Amino acid sequence: MPNPTPPLAGNILNPNTDGTEYDWGYGELSPTQQEYLDNYVRPDNPFTVGLTPRSGGGDAFDIAWAVDDMGQPTGISRFHFIRLSAFISGASGLGYITPEIDAVADVAPEVDTDHDGILDEYETRWAGTDPARSESTVLALEIPAEEGGSPAGTLLGTAERPNGDRIALYSRGPRSGLRAFNCVVDILAVTDPNPSLSVPGLLKSSAVREFRMSISDCEAAQVRDAEFTVAYAPGDIAGLDETALAPFRYDGAAWTQEGISNLSRDPADNLLTFSSRYPGVFILASTPGPGDTGSAAPILELTPTPASITVGNPGGSVSITSGPVLDASLQPVPDGTLFTVTADLLQVDTPDADPAQPGIQIAVDQGILAVTLRAGTQAGTATVRLASLDGQIEGTARVILRPGPPSGPVEIYLLNPPPRAPGLLYFQSDPIRDLWGNILEMGIKVTVVVIGGTVTSPDADPTAPGKQIELSPAGIASFQVNVDPAGNKASSHLTVALFADPNLTVLLGESAWEVDSEDGLPLRSCGAILAALLCLLTARRALGRRESCHLPEARNHE
Repeated sequence: MPNPTPPLAGNILNPNTDGTEYDWGYGELSPTQQEYLDNYVRPDNPFTVGLTPRSGGGDAFDIAWAVDDMGQPTGISRFHFIRLSAFISGASGLGYITPEIDAVADVAPEVDTDHDGILDEYETRWAGTDPARSESTVLALEIPAEEGGSPAGTLLGTAERPNGDRIALYSRGPRSGLRAFNCVVDILAVTDPNPSLSVPGLLKSSAVREFRMSISDCEAAQVRDAEFTVAYAPGDIAGLDETALAPFRYDGAAWTQEGISNLSRDPADNLLTFSSRYPGVFILASTPGPGDTGSAAPILELTPTPASITVGNPGGSVSITSGPVLDASLQPVPDGTLFTVTADLLQVDTPDADPAQPGIQIAVDQGILAVTLRAGTQAGTATVRLASLDGQIEGTARVILRPGPPSGPVEIYLLNPPPRAPGLLYFQSDPIRDLWGNILEMGIKVTVVVIGGTVTSPDADPTAPGKQIELSPAGIASFQVNVDPAGNKASSHLTVALFADPNLTVLLGESAWEVDSEDGLPLRSCGAILAALLCLLTARRALGRRESCHLPEARNHE
């Protein structure tokens, strides 16, 4: 709606008058985004087309736009109450026509004292975290597709104390059902909650940390077990064997290792990292020993070949090979030394060298390690870890698991107000997925075929037949079509289809519209009523009549 008279937003005019932003100046027009960190207190810029990154969407208003009865600016700088009035208020055969407003948010100032990426006002007024401490913050439990998405293995966020204590959250893949989208976290150095309670067979250190999370169970929250890192001082482990340090969680009655896995020791930097299904108070314990030695075996270098594979049933195969396996004295480890293989999203194909040991073992052979793994049907980033049985030598590698080929059916939507011929129309697809439900990556190309119009969007691959469209980070195809003139007809027929390949062998989705002609017979009243009914009944903004269709001559059209 380019600059209606009078202006819908007081004395502010829409600067985008070329038709690229149709509705502007009042509420319930711009889409609201999924909750993501502090996006609901970050406004969408109403002066630019499209969604402002990190904003929660919706329709932003500046109180400086307010006008009096004469249409003049009021100059107010604050208000205490807000009243929402319907710009259009009336009844139809299906009920009242009014906007439906879920909430109003006060925009937060652009102040982030601790540089954790969360605005101070959101921390104090909503999250209850400390804006002066970066470890007291908010982490995402999933990333919306519009912000890049979070396939399995994606780092969702980290929180870290200045001394090196750290929380990291990783995606486990698509989440579903009623769920939280954010997690409030904090890390505190605390004292032993029960000094008289021992860890059986071990000595307790002075390194005690409380890892707080607003979720009590990572599995129930549909994310990977949280990764906790404890940074300890030499005095914390005096009289203990640094190479045997292990974490224990206090459950109120005992020190337990329930839910703890993936232990990784870094004696050189005095760090101990592990995964835990549950937050809580943790202590490091070990057998008697010399304390801080400051020495450790070099990190095992692992190389995946290839670096990325495609999912499937079965999926692609990857080989992981190590460099020379050396101990803390930089001496080669004897052949036959066993290492445990752990991997997420991948199946180990290499035979188990010692079925009597927990997990899958491989042995050092000619001074190196080698293991073969295979992808399943879930895309994401897989982590492969090789660790000696005593935990002294370890290494990790990451493998990208890419989605399979595009698969239908895919819905195609018309985004314009009532379409006219001739004219420029805007289209968008649903997120395009592979056969196993993985959203395709940004940059994947699909072919668009149009009958009754011409695709005007740039060709993403001029060397391929037809018109190629590159998918967005959300796996969505967006494109423009110029509708052919209808001549002296009242309307024209427009067909749009998406194919997985330039050879048009795999149809992803197809739709058709009857487009009213600007020069034809006056069908606007009937068309407008039909469009309004369809909009109310289906809650879609694709106005005009949609119907399924087939493309018997699709190969001969562009």
